[in-house]
Amino acid sequence: MTVEGKAEADNLNVELSELQFSVVRNVQIDGKAGPNILGLGSFDLGPETGLPAGWQTWLGAKPPLELHPAGPGKNRFLHVGEGPHFFLAHTAPLHIQHGAIYEMSFRARGTATITSFAHPLAPSRFYPLPLRVGDPQSQEHKVGHEGWQTYSRLWFSGAMHTTMVRPALAIVAGPKGVDIDDVQFRKVGE
Repeated sequence: MTVEGKAEADNLNVELSELQFSVVRNVQIDGKAGPNILGLGSFDLGPETGLPAGWQTWLGAKPPLELHPAGPGKNRFLHVGEGPHFFLAHTAPLHIQHGAIYEMSFRARGTATITSFAHPLAPSRFYPLPLRVGDPQSQEHKVGHEGWQTYSRLWFSGAMHTTMVRPALAIVAGPKGVDIDDVQFRKVGE
């Protein structure tokens, strides 16, 4: 919903009542999720301290970030120490198909509140970077265990003009921190 007012209107009030939602059509989820289209979701590349390759943070302050090996000859995972709320976002937008369903997942252990979301994006002829064109469809996950657990949710590319998406995680780590690995964004029904 968009509400627009004239620049000279100094006090714009809007009242909304009797809002109704109706099912337009049911979306069928057929088949399993395809391959991970999110490059560098395993956090195997990057320095030992700081960010894994292919990832960036949003907001100024961030907790300590370290890449740890899972064991001799095994992949690495990201350890997020206790600290302020911050966003861990994939650096490059992913090209997606409009109207398709995607599964976003990650593995975690420790204590944290992690919100997974993906900004739908569309190219703009006015700006060099793509613009957000819809709701990121966030979902909050409560992590509170010693062993690895996979968290997943579905994401639907329904916003008009969506051609790309930027997956991200909003993280608030608990006192001992949280370990994160294997972030995936996969098309369902491949």
